[in-house]
Amino acid sequence: METYPLISIALCTFQGECYLEEQLASLEAQTYPNLEIIVQDDASQDGTWALITAFKARDPRVRAYKNEKNLGFQANFESALRRCRGTWIAFCDQDDRWHPEKIARCYAHSAGKVLVYHDSAFIDADGQPLHTHISDRLRFVSGAQPASFLLFNCVSGHSMLLHRRLLPAVLPFPKRGFYDHWIAYVASMHGEIGFLAEALVEYRQHATTCTDLLGKKKRLSGLAHTRARMEREQHWLQICADYERSLGRFGLAQALFSASSRRLENALNIRFAWLLWKERRQLLHIVQKTEGAALLFAWRHLWGFGLKAKIKRGPWAASTRLS
Repeated sequence: METYPLISIALCTFQGECYLEEQLASLEAQTYPNLEIIVQDDASQDGTWALITAFKARDPRVRAYKNEKNLGFQANFESALRRCRGTWIAFCDQDDRWHPEKIARCYAHSAGKVLVYHDSAFIDADGQPLHTHISDRLRFVSGAQPASFLLFNCVSGHSMLLHRRLLPAVLPFPKRGFYDHWIAYVASMHGEIGFLAEALVEYRQHATTCTDLLGKKKRLSGLAHTRARMEREQHWLQICADYERSLGRFGLAQALFSASSRRLENALNIRFAWLLWKERRQLLHIVQKTEGAALLFAWRHLWGFGLKAKIKRGPWAASTRLS
């Protein structure tokens, strides 16, 4: 008789009553036979906790917790993850809908992997299909290719099934950045990740969605935004470089961080731009850049913030675009 290891679903909620009931129904409908469902609410003040309480009362697989104060979604997921007892762990957002066989199909694809993930289909705020998938926007990564995650990410948290042996490596989460990007990078440093080419989640897009894969939100511009973006990119490269160093390796993460370490002060960052071009097939794999687009990407990153600021403040500011 086949035995099924315990799989934990870590569902984090905050002010989620609008869409939560649909998501809870999709969790109840999962066909995988050995589940626990950890629900951790981040001090919601709406009807979220009442929905969770009713869910727990009708499903013995549920363990529910409510934070006394708001932690933020990143820290809330980290806390929920620490409560999970399963051999495999799936992350769950409050506003999506899962295919009934999401967990079962991911587990069937997990042999020899440390992480498995899948495609997703976009739906709008009313749950209507948008007739597009993440795979229409991004190229997915399989195997052990950490370089592909140094600039971009294709592994959405809601699509992941993570083996618990990775927990010592991924915890604690970095204070900045996104937990799913961090987990994907770390997992690819430790083993094989597997991609399942099926849309197993209906991924809801609405006004408060954290990510903007469909490009619906207004793009910010100006020097303050440019500087903040460069600082975020630099901080992420430092996180990756430090982790690579902690494993006793010297690779592309440290090379990129070193080459870009003075982007905010330099006028030109020749070595950084050259590395982006030289390693374009790894670094830009996820965003499906053509050779021409890759060259433009490297060209745009040649310019340091100091020069960008000088040009934007100068007499040519209205006609020059380097950000």
